[in-house]
Amino acid sequence: MAYVMSHLYVKKQLKSPSTADFPPPMNGSDVTVNYQGDCRHKVWAYVDSQNSFGATIRTKYYMELQNEPVSDSWSVLDSEM
Repeated sequence: MAYVMSHLYVKKQLKSPSTADFPPPMNGSDVTVNYQGDCRHKVWAYVDSQNSFGATIRTKYYMELQNEPVSDSWSVLDSEM
């Protein structure tokens, strides 16, 4: 679920979020999700999307997310793109 939630936060940073294409979660070394304990997850992946010139570019990203089970919400603790 952390990987899916990372998509929402990454799309907010893109010039053209509707063109975002993420690799499948079980795509070998392209996606890594590590559980850190205490409902925290670290995600390393990439997204292919169009830039402001219409060219498709690949952007690698890292994100640390935390799940709040009581409210079933997610928050970003750290991210790099």
